[in-house]
Amino acid sequence: MLQSNNRNAPVLLITFKRPDNTEKLINILIENKINKIFIYNNGPRNEVDNLECSKTKRIIQSYSKQYNNIEVLYKEKNTGLKYNIPEAINWVFQTNDRAIILEDDCFPNENFFSFCNELLEKYENDQRIGQISGSNFLNHKNFNYKIKQSYYFSNIVNCWGWATWKNRWEEFHDVEMKSWPKIKENKKIEKFFNNKKNSDYFIKMMENNYPNNIMWDRAWFLTSIIHKRLTIIPEKNLISNIGYDEKASGPNPNKWNSLKLENLDFPLTHPNEIKQSDDIDDFIIAQGFTNPPIKYRILNKLKKLFK
Repeated sequence: MLQSNNRNAPVLLITFKRPDNTEKLINILIENKINKIFIYNNGPRNEVDNLECSKTKRIIQSYSKQYNNIEVLYKEKNTGLKYNIPEAINWVFQTNDRAIILEDDCFPNENFFSFCNELLEKYENDQRIGQISGSNFLNHKNFNYKIKQSYYFSNIVNCWGWATWKNRWEEFHDVEMKSWPKIKENKKIEKFFNNKKNSDYFIKMMENNYPNNIMWDRAWFLTSIIHKRLTIIPEKNLISNIGYDEKASGPNPNKWNSLKLENLDFPLTHPNEIKQSDDIDDFIIAQGFTNPPIKYRILNKLKKLFK
Protein backbone atom coordinates (compact mmCIF):
# COMPACT_ATOMS: atom_id res chain seq x y z
CA MET A 1 0.00 0.00 0.00
CA LEU A 2 1.37 3.40 -1.00
CA GLN A 3 2.02 5.91 1.74
CA SER A 4 2.94 9.63 1.85
CA ASN A 5 -0.74 10.57 1.98
CA ASN A 6 0.02 13.00 4.81
CA ARG A 7 1.71 14.89 1.95
CA ASN A 8 5.08 15.03 3.68
CA ALA A 9 7.39 12.81 1.69
CA PRO A 10 9.68 10.28 3.31
CA VAL A 11 13.41 10.90 2.99
CA LEU A 12 15.74 8.32 1.50
CA LEU A 13 19.34 8.59 2.72
CA ILE A 14 21.83 6.61 0.63
CA THR A 15 24.99 5.76 2.55
CA PHE A 16 28.27 4.00 1.90
CA LYS A 17 31.46 4.60 3.92
CA ARG A 18 31.15 8.05 5.45
CA PRO A 19 30.30 7.37 9.11
CA ASP A 20 30.64 11.00 10.24
CA ASN A 21 28.51 12.34 7.40
CA THR A 22 25.93 9.62 7.96
CA GLU A 23 25.53 10.50 11.62
CA LYS A 24 25.28 14.22 10.90
CA LEU A 25 22.66 13.65 8.20
CA ILE A 26 20.55 11.33 10.34
CA ASN A 27 20.56 13.99 13.06
CA ILE A 28 19.49 16.62 10.52
CA LEU A 29 16.56 14.41 9.49
CA ILE A 30 15.56 13.88 13.12
CA GLU A 31 15.85 17.59 13.91
CA ASN A 32 13.61 18.38 10.92
CA LYS A 33 11.01 15.90 12.23
CA ILE A 34 10.96 13.78 9.08
CA ASN A 35 8.05 11.37 9.49
CA LYS A 36 9.67 8.42 7.76
CA ILE A 37 13.38 7.86 7.09
CA PHE A 38 14.66 5.17 4.75
CA ILE A 39 18.39 4.42 4.92
CA TYR A 40 20.05 2.40 2.17
CA ASN A 41 23.49 1.23 3.29
CA ASN A 42 25.74 -0.01 0.51
CA GLY A 43 28.35 -2.66 1.23
CA PRO A 44 32.15 -2.48 0.78
CA ARG A 45 33.76 -2.79 -2.63
CA ASN A 46 36.87 -4.42 -1.20
CA GLU A 47 38.76 -5.00 2.05
CA VAL A 48 39.99 -1.40 2.11
CA ASP A 49 36.37 -0.22 2.48
CA ASN A 50 35.54 -2.61 5.32
CA LEU A 51 36.52 -0.43 8.28
CA GLU A 52 34.60 2.71 7.26
CA CYS A 53 31.65 0.69 5.98
CA SER A 54 31.45 -1.16 9.31
CA LYS A 55 31.55 2.12 11.25
CA THR A 56 28.78 3.50 9.07
CA LYS A 57 26.66 0.39 9.54
CA ARG A 58 27.04 0.50 13.35
CA ILE A 59 25.91 4.13 13.45
CA ILE A 60 22.83 3.31 11.38
CA GLN A 61 22.03 0.32 13.58
CA SER A 62 22.27 2.49 16.70
CA TYR A 63 19.79 5.07 15.36
CA SER A 64 17.40 2.49 13.92
CA LYS A 65 17.12 0.92 17.37
CA GLN A 66 16.30 4.28 18.95
CA TYR A 67 13.80 5.55 16.36
CA ASN A 68 10.92 3.46 15.04
CA ASN A 69 10.44 5.71 11.99
CA ILE A 70 13.77 4.56 10.51
CA GLU A 71 13.76 1.66 8.05
CA VAL A 72 17.05 0.26 6.77
CA LEU A 73 18.17 -1.84 3.83
CA TYR A 74 21.69 -3.23 4.32
CA LYS A 75 23.67 -4.50 1.34
CA GLU A 76 26.47 -6.95 2.04
CA LYS A 77 28.05 -6.47 -1.39
CA ASN A 78 28.63 -3.23 -3.24
CA THR A 79 26.54 -2.99 -6.37
CA GLY A 80 28.24 0.12 -7.76
CA LEU A 81 26.98 3.61 -8.55
CA LYS A 82 25.01 2.55 -11.60
CA TYR A 83 22.86 0.08 -9.71
CA ASN A 84 22.78 0.95 -6.00
CA ILE A 85 21.01 4.29 -6.24
CA PRO A 86 18.26 3.04 -8.59
CA GLU A 87 17.84 0.02 -6.31
CA ALA A 88 17.50 2.28 -3.27
CA ILE A 89 14.90 4.48 -4.97
CA ASN A 90 12.96 1.45 -6.23
CA TRP A 91 12.88 0.18 -2.64
CA VAL A 92 11.30 3.38 -1.31
CA PHE A 93 8.75 3.54 -4.12
CA GLN A 94 7.49 0.09 -3.28
CA THR A 95 5.52 1.74 -0.46
CA ASN A 96 5.46 5.47 -1.28
CA ASP A 97 4.22 7.70 -4.08
CA ARG A 98 6.85 10.42 -3.61
CA ALA A 99 10.25 10.74 -1.99
CA ILE A 100 13.06 13.14 -1.13
CA ILE A 101 16.50 11.69 -1.88
CA LEU A 102 19.85 12.50 -0.27
CA GLU A 103 23.24 10.87 -0.62
CA ASP A 104 25.72 10.88 2.23
CA ASP A 105 27.72 13.76 0.76
CA CYS A 106 24.79 16.14 0.25
CA PHE A 107 23.96 18.42 3.17
CA PRO A 108 20.62 20.27 3.09
CA ASN A 109 19.71 23.53 4.73
CA GLU A 110 16.57 23.90 6.86
CA ASN A 111 14.40 25.08 3.92
CA PHE A 112 15.10 22.12 1.67
CA PHE A 113 12.44 19.75 3.01
CA SER A 114 9.66 22.35 3.07
CA PHE A 115 10.57 23.43 -0.46
CA CYS A 116 10.42 19.86 -1.75
CA ASN A 117 7.19 18.98 0.04
CA GLU A 118 5.32 22.05 -1.12
CA LEU A 119 6.27 21.52 -4.76
CA LEU A 120 5.80 17.75 -4.67
CA GLU A 121 2.21 18.54 -3.74
CA LYS A 122 1.75 21.39 -6.22
CA TYR A 123 3.09 19.55 -9.27
CA GLU A 124 2.06 16.00 -8.40
CA ASN A 125 -0.29 15.72 -11.38
CA ASP A 126 1.70 17.86 -13.80
CA GLN A 127 3.63 15.46 -15.99
CA ARG A 128 5.73 18.27 -17.41
CA ILE A 129 7.74 18.26 -14.18
CA GLY A 130 10.16 15.37 -13.63
CA GLN A 131 11.87 16.31 -10.40
CA ILE A 132 12.64 19.00 -7.82
CA SER A 133 16.28 19.80 -7.17
CA GLY A 134 17.77 21.44 -4.08
CA SER A 135 20.90 22.70 -5.82
CA ASN A 136 21.28 26.08 -7.46
CA PHE A 137 24.58 26.72 -9.19
CA LEU A 138 23.77 30.40 -9.64
CA ASN A 139 25.02 31.14 -6.14
CA HIS A 140 28.58 30.29 -7.15
CA LYS A 141 30.84 33.07 -5.83
CA ASN A 142 31.89 34.12 -9.34
CA PHE A 143 28.36 34.38 -10.73
CA ASN A 144 26.03 37.35 -10.67
CA TYR A 145 22.65 36.19 -11.84
CA LYS A 146 19.45 36.67 -9.86
CA ILE A 147 15.95 35.35 -10.46
CA LYS A 148 12.69 36.95 -9.35
CA GLN A 149 10.64 33.94 -8.19
CA SER A 150 11.36 31.26 -5.59
CA TYR A 151 12.33 28.78 -8.31
CA TYR A 152 12.61 28.32 -12.04
CA PHE A 153 12.24 25.50 -14.57
CA SER A 154 15.32 23.97 -16.16
CA ASN A 155 16.19 21.35 -18.74
CA ILE A 156 19.26 20.41 -16.69
CA VAL A 157 18.80 17.46 -14.34
CA ASN A 158 20.62 17.74 -11.01
CA CYS A 159 20.51 15.03 -8.36
CA TRP A 160 22.44 16.58 -5.46
CA GLY A 161 19.51 16.53 -3.05
CA TRP A 162 16.27 16.10 -4.99
CA ALA A 163 12.73 14.79 -4.98
CA THR A 164 10.42 13.03 -7.39
CA TRP A 165 7.27 10.97 -7.71
CA LYS A 166 6.82 7.22 -8.13
CA ASN A 167 5.03 7.59 -11.47
CA ARG A 168 7.93 9.61 -12.94
CA TRP A 169 10.54 7.23 -11.57
CA GLU A 170 8.75 4.18 -12.97
CA GLU A 171 9.58 5.43 -16.46
CA PHE A 172 13.28 5.06 -15.70
CA HIS A 173 14.18 1.59 -16.94
CA ASP A 174 17.24 2.01 -19.15
CA VAL A 175 20.21 2.36 -16.81
CA GLU A 176 22.41 0.74 -19.48
CA MET A 177 21.47 3.56 -21.90
CA LYS A 178 20.60 1.09 -24.65
CA SER A 179 18.17 3.64 -26.06
CA TRP A 180 20.91 6.22 -26.65
CA PRO A 181 21.62 5.40 -30.34
CA LYS A 182 17.92 5.82 -31.19
CA ILE A 183 17.67 9.03 -29.15
CA LYS A 184 20.71 10.40 -30.96
CA GLU A 185 19.38 9.36 -34.36
CA ASN A 186 16.06 11.12 -33.66
CA LYS A 187 17.89 14.26 -32.47
CA LYS A 188 15.95 14.34 -29.21
CA ILE A 189 18.67 16.31 -27.39
CA GLU A 190 18.73 18.96 -30.13
CA LYS A 191 14.95 19.27 -29.76
CA PHE A 192 15.20 19.40 -25.96
CA PHE A 193 17.74 22.24 -25.87
CA ASN A 194 17.17 25.38 -27.90
CA ASN A 195 20.87 26.24 -28.00
CA LYS A 196 23.18 24.23 -30.28
CA LYS A 197 26.19 24.65 -28.02
CA ASN A 198 24.15 23.27 -25.12
CA SER A 199 22.89 20.29 -27.08
CA ASP A 200 26.40 19.58 -28.39
CA TYR A 201 27.71 19.53 -24.83
CA PHE A 202 25.13 17.03 -23.61
CA ILE A 203 25.46 14.86 -26.70
CA LYS A 204 29.17 14.61 -25.94
CA MET A 205 28.35 13.74 -22.31
CA MET A 206 26.09 10.90 -23.40
CA GLU A 207 28.58 9.68 -25.98
CA ASN A 208 31.22 9.51 -23.25
CA ASN A 209 28.93 7.29 -21.19
CA TYR A 210 27.88 4.92 -23.96
CA PRO A 211 28.07 1.94 -24.26
CA ASN A 212 29.83 1.45 -20.91
CA ASN A 213 27.76 3.74 -18.73
CA ILE A 214 28.67 3.73 -15.03
CA MET A 215 26.60 6.77 -13.99
CA TRP A 216 22.93 6.19 -13.21
CA ASP A 217 22.09 9.90 -13.40
CA ARG A 218 23.06 10.13 -17.07
CA ALA A 219 20.41 7.52 -17.81
CA TRP A 220 17.89 9.37 -15.60
CA PHE A 221 18.66 12.54 -17.59
CA LEU A 222 17.81 10.64 -20.78
CA THR A 223 14.44 9.75 -19.25
CA SER A 224 13.72 13.46 -18.80
CA ILE A 225 14.75 14.15 -22.37
CA ILE A 226 12.55 11.37 -23.76
CA HIS A 227 9.51 12.64 -21.84
CA LYS A 228 10.40 16.35 -22.27
CA ARG A 229 10.34 16.95 -18.54
CA LEU A 230 11.56 19.96 -16.60
CA THR A 231 13.50 20.13 -13.34
CA ILE A 232 12.56 22.68 -10.68
CA ILE A 233 15.56 24.65 -9.36
CA PRO A 234 15.29 26.83 -6.21
CA GLU A 235 16.16 30.51 -6.24
CA LYS A 236 18.74 29.89 -3.50
CA ASN A 237 21.12 26.97 -3.10
CA LEU A 238 19.68 24.50 -0.56
CA ILE A 239 22.27 21.70 -0.89
CA SER A 240 26.02 21.63 -0.37
CA ASN A 241 27.82 18.66 -1.91
CA ILE A 242 30.94 18.06 0.16
CA GLY A 243 31.68 14.59 -1.12
CA TYR A 244 34.61 15.01 -3.45
CA ASP A 245 37.25 13.56 -1.16
CA GLU A 246 39.23 10.34 -0.97
CA LYS A 247 35.99 8.48 -0.16
CA ALA A 248 34.18 9.61 -3.30
CA SER A 249 32.71 6.95 -5.59
CA GLY A 250 31.94 9.31 -8.46
CA PRO A 251 33.88 11.54 -10.87
CA ASN A 252 36.42 14.21 -10.01
CA PRO A 253 35.43 17.50 -8.34
CA ASN A 254 34.36 20.62 -10.17
CA LYS A 255 33.46 24.23 -9.39
CA TRP A 256 30.05 23.26 -7.98
CA ASN A 257 31.48 21.50 -4.93
CA SER A 258 30.68 22.76 -1.42
CA LEU A 259 28.52 25.67 -2.54
CA LYS A 260 27.34 27.91 0.28
CA LEU A 261 23.88 27.17 1.69
CA GLU A 262 21.29 29.96 1.61
CA ASN A 263 17.84 30.36 3.13
CA LEU A 264 14.82 30.52 0.88
CA ASP A 265 12.01 32.93 1.77
CA PHE A 266 8.52 31.58 2.44
CA PRO A 267 5.78 31.70 1.30
CA LEU A 268 7.12 30.66 -2.07
CA THR A 269 6.48 32.86 -5.10
CA HIS A 270 5.65 30.79 -8.16
CA PRO A 271 6.59 31.44 -11.81
CA ASN A 272 3.75 32.72 -13.96
CA GLU A 273 4.12 29.90 -16.48
CA ILE A 274 5.68 26.47 -16.71
CA LYS A 275 8.43 26.99 -19.23
CA GLN A 276 12.14 26.28 -19.43
CA SER A 277 14.24 29.29 -18.45
CA ASP A 278 16.42 29.31 -21.56
CA ASP A 279 18.52 32.25 -20.48
CA ILE A 280 19.41 30.72 -17.10
CA ASP A 281 20.21 27.31 -18.58
CA ASP A 282 22.39 29.00 -21.21
CA PHE A 283 24.18 30.94 -18.50
CA ILE A 284 24.79 27.89 -16.29
CA ILE A 285 26.06 25.75 -19.15
CA ALA A 286 28.24 28.58 -20.49
CA GLN A 287 29.73 29.37 -17.08
CA GLY A 288 30.08 25.90 -15.67
CA PHE A 289 30.23 23.32 -18.43
CA THR A 290 31.76 25.02 -21.45
CA ASN A 291 33.99 28.00 -22.17
CA PRO A 292 31.88 31.11 -21.39
CA PRO A 293 30.87 33.20 -24.41
CA ILE A 294 32.29 36.73 -24.48
CA LYS A 295 28.88 38.29 -23.73
CA TYR A 296 28.67 36.47 -20.39
CA ARG A 297 32.24 37.32 -19.45
CA ILE A 298 31.63 41.02 -20.14
CA LEU A 299 28.28 40.97 -18.31
CA ASN A 300 29.83 39.34 -15.28
CA LYS A 301 32.65 41.89 -15.12
CA LEU A 302 30.22 44.82 -15.42
CA LYS A 303 27.96 43.47 -12.68
CA LYS A 304 30.93 43.04 -10.35
CA LEU A 305 32.09 46.61 -11.04
CA PHE A 306 28.69 48.21 -10.37
CA LYS A 307 27.16 46.01 -7.67
